[in-house]
Amino acid sequence: MLPHRQQAARRLRRRRLAECASSALLGVGAALACNALGPFEMARLTERRAKLEATWSSLAGPLAQYRQLGSRFNDERQHVALSAQFAAPRTVLLKVVDALAGEAGDGVALHRLQQHGDSFELKARAVNSATAAAWVGRLERVRGIDHAEIAELRLVDGHDHAVELDVRLRPRLDGVEPSQAADAAQQRRVREARSRP
Repeated sequence: MLPHRQQAARRLRRRRLAECASSALLGVGAALACNALGPFEMARLTERRAKLEATWSSLAGPLAQYRQLGSRFNDERQHVALSAQFAAPRTVLLKVVDALAGEAGDGVALHRLQQHGDSFELKARAVNSATAAAWVGRLERVRGIDHAEIAELRLVDGHDHAVELDVRLRPRLDGVEPSQAADAAQQRRVREARSRP
């Protein structure tokens, strides 16, 4: 082998060794720098976490109050829905009574109005069966009544055409809206709940 090739090979080895040594030194320096900066970074993160915890603890009272108001509002809304559901038959009953009051003097005399769960039963006397059928037809057109039917029709003894009839009315409860007074009372209760501390 020629001497200049051996010198070139030695130079190349020395350069590779120098590169490896410098790389190792740089890695050790970076590791030392990370270790030196680690406590400062941890201190900064700990301080930031402490600030966030202080902020959250200062908001704990308002957040608890907000949750309490939200819970009250949901409870109030459920109570209103239940009240409307329970008041629906009464609302329909009042409409039926109003309709019956408007039908006075047309040849039908109402003897009894009775509510059974979600339906109404009427006992009446009419001058004839045609008048009874027309009266039941008018009752069926009352807003909130889903169905009206004559359950029983009998002739009255001693009268030529007079009939006694039993009528069943079935209200449409899902279409009944709560009264304006109930709405106003509900809005007042919600305002009072929001204004409480």
